[in-house]
Amino acid sequence: MLEDAITFYDKDALLYRLHEGLEGSNKEVVFVIGAPATAPSGGRRGVANVAAVVELVRAEFLSKPAQLEKLDATLLRSPNPYQAAFDFLVGRAGQDAANKIIRKAVARALTPLGQSDWNDVICKMNDEQLRALDQNPQAWELSSAIESLGILIAKYPERLAVSLVVV
Repeated sequence: MLEDAITFYDKDALLYRLHEGLEGSNKEVVFVIGAPATAPSGGRRGVANVAAVVELVRAEFLSKPAQLEKLDATLLRSPNPYQAAFDFLVGRAGQDAANKIIRKAVARALTPLGQSDWNDVICKMNDEQLRALDQNPQAWELSSAIESLGILIAKYPERLAVSLVVV
């Protein structure tokens, strides 16, 4: 089994490797992180997780009971409900509908607007407005994982700043 071949190290080992283990080396450090690093945790807002994204897709069909029933049946049969939900959505509403769901999922990591809901606002933004929002650090509530990674990058910019990969 593959999991028998993988060794996971603890926080102490990682910190030692990043600090002491790289001393005297000119290697860049690359962090490959997944979506859970941006998920809500510890009372902080964050990008919707897989289950929440599937619920966003389901919400698109709440006013269409026959389609919702078909979607739910599809989700029950699928080993990958996230992919199945998007396949179902794109097949019926197109790629723009899928893009709208992604915007709503990401909007959950934005700081509250007050009376307005980011879901409505972000879905109406054009590409230029989205880029501006993306570049506004005050607009985002960072997860503790991303905040910690940012602290590391700020502390060691010569080693870490250009080497972040998010998948």
